[in-house]
Amino acid sequence: MDFKQAQDIWHDWQNKKMPTGELHLASDIAASFISSFQQREPEDLRLIDLLCEMAMAKQAKIAKHASATLFSEIIEILCDDFSKEGVATCAHVLLRILDSIRKQPEGRELDSLLRKKGLNTTAQLLERFEAIREKTRIPEGQLRKTQKIIILSRVTAGADISITGIIIQRLRKSFPQAEFILIGPEHLPHMFGQAKRCRSIPFIYKNNGSLLEKMTTWPALLAIVTKESHDFYPGEVLLFDPDTRLSQLGLLPLLDDEHTWYFPSRTIGLTDGRQKSLSELSNQWLNEILGENKPPLAYPLLSVLEEQYSAIRNSLKNEHTFIITINFGVGNDPRKKIGAHFELTLLHELLKTPQTVIILDNGCGDEEHKRTEHHLQVLKQFGFNTQTITKGENIEKISLHHGIISHQGPLCDLGKWIKISDCFIGYDSCGQHIANAAGTPSVITFAGAPSARFVARWSPNNKTGSTFPIYRHSKLGKRELDTLLKNVVEAVAKVRKN
Repeated sequence: MDFKQAQDIWHDWQNKKMPTGELHLASDIAASFISSFQQREPEDLRLIDLLCEMAMAKQAKIAKHASATLFSEIIEILCDDFSKEGVATCAHVLLRILDSIRKQPEGRELDSLLRKKGLNTTAQLLERFEAIREKTRIPEGQLRKTQKIIILSRVTAGADISITGIIIQRLRKSFPQAEFILIGPEHLPHMFGQAKRCRSIPFIYKNNGSLLEKMTTWPALLAIVTKESHDFYPGEVLLFDPDTRLSQLGLLPLLDDEHTWYFPSRTIGLTDGRQKSLSELSNQWLNEILGENKPPLAYPLLSVLEEQYSAIRNSLKNEHTFIITINFGVGNDPRKKIGAHFELTLLHELLKTPQTVIILDNGCGDEEHKRTEHHLQVLKQFGFNTQTITKGENIEKISLHHGIISHQGPLCDLGKWIKISDCFIGYDSCGQHIANAAGTPSVITFAGAPSARFVARWSPNNKTGSTFPIYRHSKLGKRELDTLLKNVVEAVAKVRKN
């Protein structure tokens, strides 16, 4: 579908000449744009203009779908490509969106603030972005001068564990005199709250928000950074951007460029002979900018385990009990999910082994809660012992040496369950990164992966577990699912044996 065809269809719908099919149009436009990118054809950014128009339409249903399509079917796919071409095209797309937003009444503040910084055009924003990507070394004198370091969240918990936690840990050693400010979602203090000299400032980026909600949060973030750096001389405050959505992947400035350090997470390591994880690449980048040549510090910080979780482990654990925490959450990305039948069969197979206790996390959202509850009811009918607990209950009273415990609680509780477990099982989501940080062996069904490089980037440094990649276009018939199930069960048995 070319621009003229898409434009005609959209205009026909607006003029009521097309009563149905408007929701398919956004996906068709996105598919055409991505197809051109994958074939390395010239990009037609007018298609992005059209999607922006749809995303700001008065019809809420159309606007919501077009906004989601822009991010999930274009921007995320370009990011997941982990290539120079993907980064360049993604920057052009985001800048085109920003250009549209700046012309709207809701974008006036964003436009005004950018103009005050001398960033009047898309070309100027792109030139700045390319400049900060090339910075490679913090001047030696800067290490002694810095009094405060601001670190932005990657927004998602898994990425904060894999990347942001590494940055925090390394910088705290290199800047022992500095205060650290972490800006991002509510999970930050739970993950890194035990780190000394660290203070968290809550900032919400609405992953499921409208186009305007996603693209107009920058002024509020700029206000926070400006306030935190106001009483300091130039150079006493540094800002580290881990390639975050908060800054629209580095395109929007928050501190002066001289004192901003941007981690190029999508292009670093492209020439390495071995595919590396983002945790390894974070360490590699920090070695470069700090002028250090230390072994990578692979594990980020986690909050201290609460006494009651140690107590429940003592209650559940005997000489033979094997505790498995399982989370079937997919972070609003259904491509990562195998299916309810696979999940239920896996639970059933694992519980066939005596002295197995499964902690089944309820996940996030109504759909995941309902699926978990269904699994629990079916297993109960098969005669397995089941228990359900929620946050705030007296979990020390649990006494179960074989069966399944359904748990509903916040992300920090999932981390504590994983920490006391012998093994973690899940999809490509935050749980695998928590297990990596906690040192708990994990068995991951890495579904929906677009490429081997994507799997390598997002897989944990899983030396004591297993990762089974399932690529996006793979056929998963009965034979393939049976093989996958067998492999997962055997991988868990191997962890148990070790």
